[in-house]
Amino acid sequence: MNSKKYAFDSGKRSLEDHLKRIGLKGEVMEGKLHGTYSIKYELKKELLVSIIIPNKDHSEDLSRCIDSILKKSTYKNYEIIIIENNSTEKSLFNLYKKYNKNEKIRILEWHNKFNFSAINNFGVQNSNGDVILLLNNDTEVINPDWLERMLEFIQRDDVGIVGAKLYYPNNTIQHGGVIVGLGGVAAHSHTNFLRNDAGYFGRAKVIQNLSAVTAACLMIKKQLFLDVGMLDESFILALMI
Repeated sequence: MNSKKYAFDSGKRSLEDHLKRIGLKGEVMEGKLHGTYSIKYELKKELLVSIIIPNKDHSEDLSRCIDSILKKSTYKNYEIIIIENNSTEKSLFNLYKKYNKNEKIRILEWHNKFNFSAINNFGVQNSNGDVILLLNNDTEVINPDWLERMLEFIQRDDVGIVGAKLYYPNNTIQHGGVIVGLGGVAAHSHTNFLRNDAGYFGRAKVIQNLSAVTAACLMIKKQLFLDVGMLDESFILALMI
């Protein structure tokens, strides 16, 4: 592979010329695999991101999630909206008292029965952001620039939704995109592959177009979310295989 580095350099220059032709500003870098590339796009605006997190009990999971956002995120223009749904755990309400002192965090109460779609719709309707990020309470931020890297793509007019590669605690892949049709409905791509595995034709290592992504970590423009009618509340919960 190293003997053909001139070919990779040529490909990089071609992508740089392409960006200039179409008026996009970005830095072209070599990808994680030979013959692949990664483009770090320039953010046009510092958009406000509303991070919506539904929660019932599970104070340890929520604390880990929120702390990772606050401590690791290099992008600072965001708000966190926790949707409290009929919790009973005393330690959680002590945690809420702490969060109520943070100006970046709001806690809203949802007193109805659990409905993933309805709870997130409620959160979006009470958000202030230009961009919505739906996030599960059992997730944890790994990369400090996670918000910037998702915003690079959601700012584009030709992109509807942006997802993230997610890992299990044992360093295997939990989600690398969703393939519609698998198992009769849909399923996560590359589930249980090792974290550093390249996957099918390298797809576990490259940014790509996909049929769908999981709402465990999903970014979308707020206006687009509203325009499509928000989440269908007849779907209470979906468990992906």
